[in-house]
Amino acid sequence: YDAFTGGIPRDANSQSREIGRRCKFGSENRVGHVLAKLQERFKRGTGASSIECVPTLKQLKTQGIRHIVLVDDVCGSGKRITDYWQAIPRHIKSLLSLKRYELWIVLYAMTPKGKAALARAMPNFPLSHLIAVLPVTDLQGLLAPELRTLCENYAELIDMKSSGFGYRGSSCPIVFEHGCPNNLP
Repeated sequence: YDAFTGGIPRDANSQSREIGRRCKFGSENRVGHVLAKLQERFKRGTGASSIECVPTLKQLKTQGIRHIVLVDDVCGSGKRITDYWQAIPRHIKSLLSLKRYELWIVLYAMTPKGKAALARAMPNFPLSHLIAVLPVTDLQGLLAPELRTLCENYAELIDMKSSGFGYRGSSCPIVFEHGCPNNLP
């Protein structure tokens, strides 16, 4: 089973229509796979890696880990990261405030709405530790007026008016090779 290419076996018993078909994995699975591969690649002679995915408190202490990095593909509304931040134990947040650890957030793309949500949820987070491949952009502004009208009309037609521009109305017009975010119109 390989989460990166999907879990469809490629043997003689497989039906031809199933060969190469992907399982339904989201971006978080792809990002997790890339990070797990990096962890494996940077293993030291001791068996520990200089990159640890989801380290334990013991690993933070014994391996001298000083940087905690949250990685995501697109931050449209900011909900996924703020929910994760709220779930982080208080003692980790205390260690972050005491500067024993540094928190970084790495993204592919981000909206101003997402950035504002992070600023509200994490008021002491240094914005210099927020890294996005694409510049922070109002992704809604990238939609042509005709496309906006189409989204509004279709959402009304299927009785889902609040979902016409995707999750929380963030209108992310980014589609990845492996799928699309839930905030796609």
